[in-house]
Amino acid sequence: MAKVRVQIAVSSVAQNGDYRGRVVNGWETFSIKVKGEQVTKKRQWTMWLELPSDIAKDDVVEFTGDLGTKAGTFDKDGQTFNVVEHSLNEPTYTIISRGIPVAPKPTTELTEQPPF
Repeated sequence: MAKVRVQIAVSSVAQNGDYRGRVVNGWETFSIKVKGEQVTKKRQWTMWLELPSDIAKDDVVEFTGDLGTKAGTFDKDGQTFNVVEHSLNEPTYTIISRGIPVAPKPTTELTEQPPF
């Protein structure tokens, strides 16, 4: 299988059942030339993580994993389009930026003296 690296803006993370925190969906933004003009496009990805994560909606995350593709359909404004569904299996990831800042974990000071 091909190893792929992709950076996405997270649009959703599974919240229920066995897939909670393990299935991440998002959009990759990329540029291509069409008839000599540079055009910006988007591609949707689904990431299948081995373990639950703390990834959240609106985070920007870079994933590296095994590429998976299959034929699918997409409905928009009453029309159905044939599309290629892109996914990564068993990816590793790096969070580039958080959509909502995560509160730091509180520190605990250890002393030999009792607190009173």
